Amino acid sequence: LFSRQLKAGSDVALTTDLWTSSNDKSCTADLLRDAFEEVLESWELQKSQCTCFAMDSGANIKKAIDLQGIRQISCFHHTIQLNVEIVLNSPTIKEGIAKCKRIGGIFNMSCNDRRMLQSQKQENRKEEVKMFPSTCKTHWW
Repeated sequence: LFSRQLKAGSDVALTTDLWTSSNDKSCTADLLRDAFEEVLESWELQKSQCTCFAMDSGANIKKAIDLQGIRQISCFHHTIQLNVEIVLNSPTIKEGIAKCKRIGGIFNMSCNDRRMLQSQKQENRKEEVKMFPSTCKTHWW
């Protein structure tokens, strides 16, 4: 059913998500181009139906899609994430994060310190008590 709807459509936008793997095979633009052509064939789509291709900013996928002659759109979220990583890896920010982790670690490891912090927060602010969040690369607050 979905394949028939795609074939009937005059404009189809595509996207891909590539990632690093432990595969020994190099992920070249030519290999990606061939894989892309196989996908088009399996879905019975024509290149002329593909109005644009959203992707990450890897040189190999950019070249593969360029070889197809299809308009490219860089993934906004991927671009933002790359820039966030640049900022988070700067020495000043890394030092600040390390200090915050040490402070948070004190309260996460000691029940007595955590109770003292909660008590101080309640006395001074009269608001909901929240603990220090721990960092996770894939979770944004």
